[in-house]
Amino acid sequence: MSGPPQSAGGGTRRSFHVLLALLLSLVLGLDLTGALAPLHHASFDGLSRSMRAYTWHRVALEPVVVGMDDAYVDARREPLALMHEDLALFFDALRLGGARAVGVDIILPQKSARLLTRRDQPEFQYDIALLKSLHAAGREMDIYLGATWEPGPRRFRPILIDFLAAARGGHERSPLASVLICPDEDGVVRSLPGGACQPAKGPLPLSFALAGVAQQEGGWRGIDFSLGAPLEPLAFAQVIAWAKGGEVDRLQQAFAGRVVLLGSILRFEDRLRSPLPLLAAEPDALSVPGVLLHAQMLRTLATGGGIKPVPTALLLFLGVLATLPALLPRFSAASLASLAVLLALALGGVWAWQSGYFFSPVMPALLLILAYVARAGFDYWRVERERRFLKRSFEGFVSPQVLKALIDGRVAPDRRGEAVSVAVLFADIRGFTTLAVQRPPREIFTLLNAYLARMTEAIHAHRGTIDKFIGDGIMVVFGYPEASEKPAAEALDAGRAMLAAVEEFNLSHAGAPLRIGIGVHCGEVLAGAVGSAARYEFTVIGDAVNVAARLEELTKDLRQLMVVSRLAWESAGEPAGFVPLGTRAVRGRGEIELMGFGEQP
Repeated sequence: MSGPPQSAGGGTRRSFHVLLALLLSLVLGLDLTGALAPLHHASFDGLSRSMRAYTWHRVALEPVVVGMDDAYVDARREPLALMHEDLALFFDALRLGGARAVGVDIILPQKSARLLTRRDQPEFQYDIALLKSLHAAGREMDIYLGATWEPGPRRFRPILIDFLAAARGGHERSPLASVLICPDEDGVVRSLPGGACQPAKGPLPLSFALAGVAQQEGGWRGIDFSLGAPLEPLAFAQVIAWAKGGEVDRLQQAFAGRVVLLGSILRFEDRLRSPLPLLAAEPDALSVPGVLLHAQMLRTLATGGGIKPVPTALLLFLGVLATLPALLPRFSAASLASLAVLLALALGGVWAWQSGYFFSPVMPALLLILAYVARAGFDYWRVERERRFLKRSFEGFVSPQVLKALIDGRVAPDRRGEAVSVAVLFADIRGFTTLAVQRPPREIFTLLNAYLARMTEAIHAHRGTIDKFIGDGIMVVFGYPEASEKPAAEALDAGRAMLAAVEEFNLSHAGAPLRIGIGVHCGEVLAGAVGSAARYEFTVIGDAVNVAARLEELTKDLRQLMVVSRLAWESAGEPAGFVPLGTRAVRGRGEIELMGFGEQP
C-alpha cells in the first residue's frame, strides 16, 4: 500500500507535532496545579520500598529508640502526667550509660507539681526529682525536650521553664525542639518538616537539633526510608529497671556514645502513616509511632541530608526526550524504543535516589505513554484515511471484495498464486456486434454502461467478484477473495438474478431487447495478482475458467439462457428449474455433462 502524497504526509506530521506540543502543555499544567501529586507520591513510596528491599545503605547515625509501650502504661498506678520519678530515673540511666544526646518526644508539663507529694514518701516532690536528674544529665549530654504545636492559639505549647533551665545544663543552646511532623495531603509522612508546615520562628525540629544541622529554608526534602532496617525500640520499663538495679554495664552497652529518642510506642496513640513499615514488631503496619518517624528523619539528616527533588525543568526536558520514540518512522521501532525509555526511567530513578535525589518518572513516563498512544492513534487514523482514499479512488474500478482484499493486504503483487475452489461465471450479450454496427457509438456506450450497472448490482448482491469486463462480456468469480462455503450456489443464484435484471432492463429501454447467455462451472484455480512491475491485475487462472467460458459459448447452440456443468449444479445443491442437456463436447476439454436453464425463444 502506498502512502499519501508528500503534502498530505507533511500535514500529518505537522499535526502530530502539534498534538505532542499540546500533550506537553497538558502534562506540565497538570503538574503545576498539583493534579499529578498522587502519582508522584506513589512513585516516592514505590522507590522507598524498592530501595530498602534491593539496596543497602550504611547509616551514619543509628539512634536508640526507647518506647513507652502499652504494658508500661497499664502497669502504672499514677497518670502519665505524674511520671516524674520514672523520667528522673530515665535521665539518670542515660547519664550513667554515657549517652551523647537525647530527644524527648513526650510533652512535659507546663505547670509545676510542687503542691503534690507522695503519701508514702512525704519528702519527695515531683518537680525536684526530675529537675535534679535533668540538671545532672544536661551537663554531660545534649537534651532536647519536645514541644508540640497548638493550632487553636497558634503557638507551641509551653513547658515549665524550670525544666528548660535544668535541661540546658549551662549551655547557650535552647533545649526546646519541635516534634511537629508534616504529612502530605494524603496523610502519609514523606518529607522532613520544612518551612511549609513548621512555623518559621519556632524551635528547631527535633531531628534537626539532634543531627546538629540547620533547618533548610523552603523547598522540599524527602525522608530516606531506605536507610537502615526496621527499628526495635528498647522498652522504657526495662531501662528504668536497669537504672533501679544499678546495672551500669547494661546501660553503657545500650547507650554509650549514642543518640537516644524517647517516645510512646502505643497501639492506638501518636500514630502516623508511613510509606513503609518502620516498627520491626509490626512488619506489615504502615501506621507507625511518631517517634520512629523522628528516628528515620535523624537517620536521613545524619547520612545524606534528605532526598532532594529533581528540578521540574529537568523532568520536563526528559519528558520531551521521552516523546522522541513516537517520531520514529516504524511503529514497531517506536514500541521497542518506548519500552527502552521506560526501563531507562526506572533505572534513572534508582540511580538518582542513590545520589540523594528523588527522580519522579511520572511526567516523562506520562508523556511517553501519551505520545505512544497518540502515535498509535495517528497511525490508525492515517491507515484509515488511506483506506478511505483507496476506496473512493478505486471502488468503481474493482469489485468491493477485491478492493477490501487489496487494502487488507490479502492480494499483493509479490505473492504467489493461491489455490482455491471457486465457481466461475461468464456472461455475454447476444448479437452485440450487430447492434454496435446499427447504432451510434455514443448510444452504444450509454446502453452498455446502463446494462453493466444492472449486472454489477445483481452480481454483488450474491457476493460475486467481477474479474473483468471484456467488451460486453463479464467474467465473475465466486468464493474468492471472500471465502464461501457454496460458491456454485451463489453463482447460479447470481445468474438467475442477472437474467431477471435483463428482463427489467428491456422494459425500461426502448429499441431491440438485449439477450444474454451465461455459462457456469466450478473447480480449483490459482488466484492472485498477476502482471508486471508497471501494472498488476487480480484474476484467477485454471481449467474452471476455460470451461465456464466455453459453456457460455454453447448457450447459442443449445438455445439456453444459462448453461452450467452438472458438477456446478450438484455443488449448488441441485436447485430446481434446471434441465439436463446430456453430455456435450466442450472445445479443448472433452465431453461434459451439462444442465440448462431458461430456453431461448
